[in-house]
Amino acid sequence: MPRVVIVGAGLYGLIAAKTYLQVTGPNYPNNSQQSETTEDIPESFQRPRDAQSAHDDTDLLLLESGSSLGGTWAEERLYPNLLSQNSEGLYEFSDMSLSEAMEGLEDEEPPYQDTQPEDRFIPGWKLSRYLTVWSRKWNLPQYMRFNWQVKKISRLPTKEWELGIDIHPEQPSQTRSITILCDKLILSPGLTSVPNILNFAPATGQPPASAEHVIHAKEVGQWCRDNLGYQPIPGQDAHSDEASSQKTLTEPSRVPRRVAIYGGAKSSFDLVHMFATLHQKDPSFHLRGLDATGPIDPVEVHWIIRDGGSGPAWMSPPRSNMPNGQSIASDKVASTRFVGVLSPCTPLVPKRLTLRRSSNFLGWKLTVEGSWLARVLHGNPIGRYFVRRFWKALDKSWGDFAGYDSPQDGGKMGQLRPTNSVIYCGAPLGIANQRGFWDAVRAPNVHIHRSAIESVSGDTSSKEGVIITLADGTDLPLTDLLIQATGWKPTVPIEFNPPSLILQLGLSCPVPTALSSTHGDQDVKVDPEIKKLIKYWDKIDSVSTSRIRRVFGPNSRPPKDVVANTTAPTDDFEFSPYRLFRRMASPELIEEGDRSFVALGFVLTATTAVVAEVQALWAAAFLTGGLDDKRVEKCHDALSINGMSRSDIDRDISEDVVWGGLTGVGPGVDTLNYNDMLLRDLGLSPYRMGGGFVTELTSVYTPKAYRGIVEEWKSMRK
Repeated sequence: MPRVVIVGAGLYGLIAAKTYLQVTGPNYPNNSQQSETTEDIPESFQRPRDAQSAHDDTDLLLLESGSSLGGTWAEERLYPNLLSQNSEGLYEFSDMSLSEAMEGLEDEEPPYQDTQPEDRFIPGWKLSRYLTVWSRKWNLPQYMRFNWQVKKISRLPTKEWELGIDIHPEQPSQTRSITILCDKLILSPGLTSVPNILNFAPATGQPPASAEHVIHAKEVGQWCRDNLGYQPIPGQDAHSDEASSQKTLTEPSRVPRRVAIYGGAKSSFDLVHMFATLHQKDPSFHLRGLDATGPIDPVEVHWIIRDGGSGPAWMSPPRSNMPNGQSIASDKVASTRFVGVLSPCTPLVPKRLTLRRSSNFLGWKLTVEGSWLARVLHGNPIGRYFVRRFWKALDKSWGDFAGYDSPQDGGKMGQLRPTNSVIYCGAPLGIANQRGFWDAVRAPNVHIHRSAIESVSGDTSSKEGVIITLADGTDLPLTDLLIQATGWKPTVPIEFNPPSLILQLGLSCPVPTALSSTHGDQDVKVDPEIKKLIKYWDKIDSVSTSRIRRVFGPNSRPPKDVVANTTAPTDDFEFSPYRLFRRMASPELIEEGDRSFVALGFVLTATTAVVAEVQALWAAAFLTGGLDDKRVEKCHDALSINGMSRSDIDRDISEDVVWGGLTGVGPGVDTLNYNDMLLRDLGLSPYRMGGGFVTELTSVYTPKAYRGIVEEWKSMRK
């Protein structure tokens, strides 16, 4: 059996491991227990393929660079008021509910909304706990290796994958490097692996700022452990195997006097809320160090958002109304087909007649394609007018909820008004799901600045903070902590050999800006194969752009008043887009008949768990040849990759990338439309709600809608 390595033990990596084992192992899950330590290297991964002994079991390793599973929800990355953008029932796997994983733990969370439990948003610690319990159900810990950081990936002439790995045990002096081999590689490091850290120069004649006073949002959890006695998982004292990693302060906390937060994305809203309300000693923050601290003054928060780009994120109310008037959690409304068909971000082709090539004697045939709803809503000026009216009304509703035009605050809240309308696909979005969210922002201890940071200098006198100067000339008072809520870089933190391999696999990587189609062909020193690939895709993208504008018309262009969310103009590099078939498979390897590589989780969606299970099954089917053989032909609409030409595959990939660029949606997907496509590829029905047209249009798709799809697909192939 093949040796399989999965890189990344977040949500996508965990479901990929379970699904692959379920597809390939008739007796999975078994009752075997983890017998190896995190430093053990299975023997089969140390020998080349021709030296392997025959056996029936799948060899699988699940590698995680961190010290715990969960990715974004790993214990070491949690911070006090971290809430998921998903309510209960929407961030879980189909075979286990969140409440099942919480059994035996006392819920210390006071109700933060007057809602039913299924409409409450999930604290980060619960998701961390959930993924741990769920992985034990499927016996995944035996395959995991923590603190194994993949540094380098090479493709060998034998078609094996060679991974260079650094193992980081608890004692840094014991770090060692190893090399392993595998036959199949699943890359799932997620989109939050490489922090976008800005390097701020000090003011002229001033020393640079100390690293302990300037951190990224990813490091806030650790800062809270060290300074506020943060205990991420409540009630772990009763679980000795988990509690061993906890470090709870008993001495008084070192509460900062002044904090600056740079950025306008959802994480910046969370951090402003946390520090602005720190003096209230909210028990749901799990800050045990505050128990030994007397009354504390409100922390002075300076929220800095640059005046260019798309501005702060849109923040929706925690609850929204369905077409029937029912009020439910906003994320659940977004997980309906109703929102998908109203959104201009979804590439739904209006119903039309089209001429396609055929094997008949004429060489062409007329076919009907597209959606009637897309024709009614987006395929004519009247429909587009009413769609825009709907989204403009949403702009006003959300603006009124936030109070952007409130006369009582002297224009303070107006500084948080997003630059673009919600209808623009590239507009950053979030949900105002914290208790007292906008009240905390309006509080007098929160100050908002719309300017970029000009310099960050060290304090020469006390060395206990940083001095921040803004581009508009404002000098902030001495600040204890500057947090960069600046997001993540869309790339994989791994070196590839040869360097062009990363593009051949369809992954994003930094390339010189001068190589882009908008800057012409300048003399730039870069790997010749990389330059060749960039030119190849630029040519295909040009054709795709013309076709998309012809088919989708106005929906393929953002409104004229849209401001793009651009990076600083001094950047010498930009990131190439992901070029993955179905957002998972490398077109070059597909052409070679190679089914040894997939990448999971490189999509932006508000309902991650709803996508993850379907992606995992498609990936397992692809890796095991389930999308190749003739058996799929008996299934209506099932995909046969062998029946697709390289030009067909490249056209699909290019149109996906071009649509994201033209509309601003980027790597985002409409969850249900994307899942529908994958399920059709697998020969499964995408309509899972068991009702008619109206039921399908208005029902909330949760992960449970896809319960049993692995068994359904396997039984179909018998």
